[in-house]
Amino acid sequence: MPNAAAKMAALPVKFSQLISLNIYMNNIIKRITYTAICLAPLTLTQAAEKTAPSTAKYEPTEESLKQAEVPEWFIDGKLGIFMHWGPESIPGVASTWYARWMYEEGSDGYKYHCATYGHPSKFGYKDLCKLFKAEKFAVPRPTGS
Repeated sequence: MPNAAAKMAALPVKFSQLISLNIYMNNIIKRITYTAICLAPLTLTQAAEKTAPSTAKYEPTEESLKQAEVPEWFIDGKLGIFMHWGPESIPGVASTWYARWMYEEGSDGYKYHCATYGHPSKFGYKDLCKLFKAEKFAVPRPTGS
């Protein structure tokens, strides 16, 4: 009866190749697991209760904004949310992608920029940044104690 080494030698795949394959598969499994763990919080947003869109009408005043109802899931949320408020807010078109679209010939951002400020080669995004001063912005202070 042949010994185990002889049986292994008779196999078309060498033992070292099996070890390498095992290490490779373990690395793939680790990467998939890591990705799943990182993406798991995103599935929590799918579990949030669906609500009907608000029919509230808002005015650009603090009192108007105070009527907004904040959903419970947002109050207890553990993930951070941020918004962009910067030079791209000056033109008021093309949203946060203005810095890209102002250079993309034919786009709405490009047409607006050329009509308002001139060609981007003469007045580019760096020049638009100089216009962003936010001099009327005042951080709201909490009232009462």
